[in-house]
Amino acid sequence: MRTDVASRGELVANFLTDDSDALTYLQRLAARCSDYNPFNLLVFDGTTLLGLESRNGIIIAMEPGIGAVSNANFYTPWPKLTRLTKAFAARLHEGVDDSAQLLSLLYDRTLAEDDELPKTGVSLALEKALSATFIVTPNYGTRACSVVKLHTDHAEFFEESFGEKGLLGTVKKSFFYRRDGVQ
Repeated sequence: MRTDVASRGELVANFLTDDSDALTYLQRLAARCSDYNPFNLLVFDGTTLLGLESRNGIIIAMEPGIGAVSNANFYTPWPKLTRLTKAFAARLHEGVDDSAQLLSLLYDRTLAEDDELPKTGVSLALEKALSATFIVTPNYGTRACSVVKLHTDHAEFFEESFGEKGLLGTVKKSFFYRRDGVQ
């Protein structure tokens, strides 16, 4: 991780305070991806859900349906994402809509089999540790788990954040859309 770059945390705040639609915002940001450490960013302007893969500066229109985001490019079929989307689909099929219950899917520490692991250039031991949905290693790990639900008139955001000693806090917010943006 580079220390001489801007915080990726400002990307969401900047979008929420910007008057631009999702495409315009991401087009401007795509030209400045190198100003940040690598990221995947999803933005929704009340009409369009788009993603930006910073490694390649590619803007992607997100497909309707169930999806999950990792450190890889969007739609990369990593075992943890395949497992997660199947479990999420099963919960929805069972009628589970509670954010806390859906969030619990992100706590999965199941490791992929060696032959399922992607080859990203890190050691086998680290690749194995990174194959869990919820990552715990001495120097790196999951810092937040979020569920975002988009409805016709509002969005719900539920997140739990973690530190070295476990759960740090929980945030639950609702945002109502206006014709000209989010309230």
